[in-house]
Amino acid sequence: MIEPAVLERLKDIVGSEFATDDPEVCIAYSRDLATYLKFGKYRSPDCVVLPSTTSEVQNIVAVARQFKTPLIPLGSGINVASAHIPRKGGIIMDLRRMNNILEIDEEAVTATLQPHVTIARMSTELQRKGFFIPVPGAPSTVTVGSNYTHGNTNKASLRFGFQYSHIVSVEMVLPDGSLLRTGSWADAFSGDRSWPRGPGPDLTLLPRYALGLHGIVTGITIKAHPLDDICLPIWAAFEHVEDATPAFVEMVHREICTGSSLYGGFKYNSYSADTAECAWRQSRIHPEFILALTIQGSKRRVAFEEKVVRELTDKNNGRIITDRLPFYQMFVDTHMAMSASLYSEFAFKYWASPGAGPSFLGPSSMDKIIPCFKAMTNLASEDEAFGDVDWGNWEFNRSMIAYPDQGGHFAIIEGGIAAHPTDPKAIKAYKRYVPKLIKALADIGVSPDQSRANTRPGEFGISPEYLELAEKFRHALDEVGIMNPGVISPLIYR
Repeated sequence: MIEPAVLERLKDIVGSEFATDDPEVCIAYSRDLATYLKFGKYRSPDCVVLPSTTSEVQNIVAVARQFKTPLIPLGSGINVASAHIPRKGGIIMDLRRMNNILEIDEEAVTATLQPHVTIARMSTELQRKGFFIPVPGAPSTVTVGSNYTHGNTNKASLRFGFQYSHIVSVEMVLPDGSLLRTGSWADAFSGDRSWPRGPGPDLTLLPRYALGLHGIVTGITIKAHPLDDICLPIWAAFEHVEDATPAFVEMVHREICTGSSLYGGFKYNSYSADTAECAWRQSRIHPEFILALTIQGSKRRVAFEEKVVRELTDKNNGRIITDRLPFYQMFVDTHMAMSASLYSEFAFKYWASPGAGPSFLGPSSMDKIIPCFKAMTNLASEDEAFGDVDWGNWEFNRSMIAYPDQGGHFAIIEGGIAAHPTDPKAIKAYKRYVPKLIKALADIGVSPDQSRANTRPGEFGISPEYLELAEKFRHALDEVGIMNPGVISPLIYR
């Protein structure tokens, strides 16, 4: 329980209608997509507060600091890590009222917005002006602020790179209540927000991976791009990894397609399924491997690249599935972001499963894609849970995505077995599976590396250098220890 004075102070800051300790309200904040079988009971906050301005956020942080009350920021709330589920009560700061687009700078091709503007809204407003932003592999309701700063690779594109590289500047309330602005936004005299680099150390990626530990993002400026004349999603299907991979590698090396990702197994079809049963059926009728490709540019460029894609697909025993099966347009539409076409106003709406237990491997050379996939699936087939056809069923639930990295010379490989990430049976299975996988990958010359990846409980973790630096930041910024996201994986902070 928090002191009554805390709630009264919060009401003074935001108004009585935007701060409450009503149990019926608080219990709604005690669950998320991944709380299935996880905690055994509800873990509610003591109160919820909804600020609408940066100054209100600063004042709320000051109250939490004064009373040494845990503070948990909530963005879109769409995650599989329970990051906003309280561990020990405290205050949930719901940022949904901070949903204003502050500026679209058409000359600098940037957009500045508050943290709770959704991907769908930002994308739509930019398209009206002839621009677009990289859209993540996430539902349309995910917010720009949390998605861009959270730290996921957010899908790679040969043409545009990783999504987080599009952060120009951030405005962030630190745990002591002070305000940090990065890039040219830090220049109080110019008011310019179009340059990511400024004097002193570059702290633009300070929020990355931190889940709110380093502070609360209250504003973000992101880079946009002009719309092309034509955007053509095109999918090539293959039955064998030995055929799909050479086609993928040659396309990447020839530097065609704005976006090119190699999807294997479960990963590429379930995102557009409304139910788990729908995904289960889809995984049995779809081709085993898909190259999710997007061609963008002038009419001449698109025609040339499409010709090359078709030639390489035919050469490697594949077929252009978007030609033969019109209903696959559904998957093209829902995967506009996943294949890096980046124009989707909504990305995909539904998740058939809250996620797999993936690993990010790389950057690895392209010739490691096939042995990685085989190592992952062979180990899964031998596991007592993943090999169980009535539960894990590795043959249909295995997954892999390969993204081009470093100009296409390397690949980032995501792989795993589809399972609910908080299912106790899955957690036990991964405790067996992951150590064996690490050894098997080391035997073929691949080292697990999540330095560009999202982090969830049970995954490999991120680089030791980042861990060390992030921990130093955490202690320096929040010696009182009020910033308290629901999950702090030991792989994030030791």
